[in-house]
Amino acid sequence: MVEFTVYLDDPSVPQGLSYGSDSSFSISDSGVLRVESTGHVRHYAPGYWQQVHEVKSQGWSSQQQ
Repeated sequence: MVEFTVYLDDPSVPQGLSYGSDSSFSISDSGVLRVESTGHVRHYAPGYWQQVHEVKSQGWSSQQQ
């Protein structure tokens, strides 16, 4: 697993939400972002989440909606 940051269309959270290596995410065909972290699951609607940046040991990658 990798660390990642979810960037939202929310000016009150410009730095995004960071998740540790114990977390995971997936993106459904309909664009819903599902994040599982420390036993909790959060769903982010299409249009609310903007980007997911993965932090890997050899750099980073980005996925956009």
